[in-house]
Amino acid sequence: MLDPLFQLILEIAGEFLFNVVSELIFEGFSKALQSRHKSIVFVALLILGVTCGGISVAFYPAALLPQRRPLPAAALILIPVVIGFGMRSFGIYQRRRGRQPTQLATFLGGATVAFAYTLTRLFAHGASGH
Repeated sequence: MLDPLFQLILEIAGEFLFNVVSELIFEGFSKALQSRHKSIVFVALLILGVTCGGISVAFYPAALLPQRRPLPAAALILIPVVIGFGMRSFGIYQRRRGRQPTQLATFLGGATVAFAYTLTRLFAHGASGH
């Protein structure tokens, strides 16, 4: 079993990489989501996070973090905040290169997807008893 801190770092790194790849994919259909209605974009980001969280459970069903308290609750707060800052930085990087980033490349966008992703994994492990 890996050290819990190392597992947390691995999950954060994996989540960040996942969000960067998602940003690149999301950019392809973001034209449709360039709606003036932020609620539509927010719901799309939640759906993206839940979908990807479900896919990650299908491919890697083992819990990434030990299921002892308070780690899952802390992960539900810490991971979205870290990913939100990382995606904000990625958005700034894209703007400097002359590209227009999507809503995913913002703090709120990255944190929303990461929260939905993490919550989906926590529910999957709570329901399966892992």
